Amino acid sequence: MPDQKLEILDYTLDRKVADEVAKKGYYVVVPDYFRGDPLVNLSDVTTWLPKHPVAAEVESSNKIVLSVKAKGISSVGFAGFCWGGKLAALVGEQIGVTKAIVQTHPAFVTASDYEQVVVPIMVLAAPSDGVQNFTSILKARKKQVPSYVKIFSGVEHGFALRYNLNNATAVAKANKAHRLMIKWLNKYVK
Repeated sequence: MPDQKLEILDYTLDRKVADEVAKKGYYVVVPDYFRGDPLVNLSDVTTWLPKHPVAAEVESSNKIVLSVKAKGISSVGFAGFCWGGKLAALVGEQIGVTKAIVQTHPAFVTASDYEQVVVPIMVLAAPSDGVQNFTSILKARKKQVPSYVKIFSGVEHGFALRYNLNNATAVAKANKAHRLMIKWLNKYVK
């Protein structure tokens, strides 16, 4: 039997990214919006999503931001991955909650998300995320709302958090997304 290369997907990479951001001097909060019920199989999304509507978490996000601000942190940024990318856009529609948002491989986003965001927004996406359908909206609003969009070639949805640790290209692209996110936060949040 020939040797087979084992694909290693690390589902704790969200903590690694949080640690990377914290090392840059940020106070990082990673809430469990799913309350112990993460989406494990994409085929279950139609039954999972109604139990975890994104819009229902805007208020809990606002409470988290208020809690962070109560600790004396006045400048808050919001980064969301996949489902959290949609949540970041919804939080970014409010004035005074966050200074900037980052969406990484966002899911469930619509044109109105980009039409209504009022804080600087960075979008880091895979070609399959469909974000290129909305880049013209962000370009048209660039004078009112700073924006940056990067579509990473050769990656799939989830590339910045769910990647093969044995694949040097996948690791490099995820690390680039992380660096860009931190650069954006440094520009608008610090």
